Amino acid sequence: MVLSGWLLLVQAASLRAQDVDACPSGWEDVVRAHLEAKLDRDFEVAASHLLEVEQQAWLEWQLWKEEKLMRTLGGMAPELQERHAEDLQRERDRLYVSHCTCESRAGEGEGNFRVRVDPDGRSFRFINMVHSADRGWRVQTRHVMLNGEQARSATAFMRAVEEREWELARAWVAASALPRFEGYMLEVETFLKGSDFLRESRAEQAAARAGEWPDAMLWAEHQTDGILVVHAEFQSLPSLSCEMVEVGDGWRVVMR
Repeated sequence: MVLSGWLLLVQAASLRAQDVDACPSGWEDVVRAHLEAKLDRDFEVAASHLLEVEQQAWLEWQLWKEEKLMRTLGGMAPELQERHAEDLQRERDRLYVSHCTCESRAGEGEGNFRVRVDPDGRSFRFINMVHSADRGWRVQTRHVMLNGEQARSATAFMRAVEEREWELARAWVAASALPRFEGYMLEVETFLKGSDFLRESRAEQAAARAGEWPDAMLWAEHQTDGILVVHAEFQSLPSLSCEMVEVGDGWRVVMR
């Protein structure tokens, strides 16, 4: 038993040494500071640990979510609000006891790393990080600000699809994705064709969402393959999303 315990200590020390060798020092302090600030709802501080180009987009999204959450909680019974507070404290406790490891991201070039945050050996998550000599460690979220054209194109496509304005939607689809779009359109129409209830429900949801579009929150993630994933979030209705790629002088939807 003594030998077994000694071996466990050696293995743990070896694991820590591998973590240090894999990543320059300082990564754990940054990732923990970011996650702790986020749990404390100090989103400005949490954003300060991100790549500079991502900070504004990420912060706007977090503040919008928080405002929506506060409105939702405000309409709940006191015991449900207390339960939410307890859940947040539980997340803080889990972060405190989490074991964090760092490794290079294969195939993504020098300075790109991935941190595993593991509270119990089962429910771990990964945080992408970037390191450079001049800026040190930064958390990477891939959040990007949408320009006017990207926002208009994504909005026009998502609204047209929900309202089953297929010709309008088709105009925003990349040529390479048209066969998949046609297949999706056929699938939707076939599904709705046999049920008046489903058609009416779809129309009612589209009408309800039309009233929420002016206050919708658009946010986006830039993927490593050049795809821009655009999400539309609403106050009371399910979110929508689409994937876009730059084609020539504009942005078009792809359907993978």
